[in-house]
Amino acid sequence: MTGALAGLSVFIYFKANAADDAKVLASIRAHRDTLLAHGIVLGFWRRADPEAAGTATWMETYEVGNHSMESLQTCIDASASASGLISLSQGPRHVERFERIDP
Repeated sequence: MTGALAGLSVFIYFKANAADDAKVLASIRAHRDTLLAHGIVLGFWRRADPEAAGTATWMETYEVGNHSMESLQTCIDASASASGLISLSQGPRHVERFERIDP
């Protein structure tokens, strides 16, 4: 690795039934509001590439900021469960962590 560590980001992606798009959006709004109360900013994305019929891939993005990785993950998991987002996921939610590098 070259360059200095500038930050850490978390990306979580999952698949859902495309027919549940409105439910996913309602859940993500509740999830976002809960996280904002804890100082956590959520970015949310829907895959634009063509997918298998009836499937949608969604992605959440987070900057770790002042939170420890453990407290951030605990807060995200609790909020995603309470909002109903986890129950709309088809299969597991995939978590990836990336370091931002300044070249």
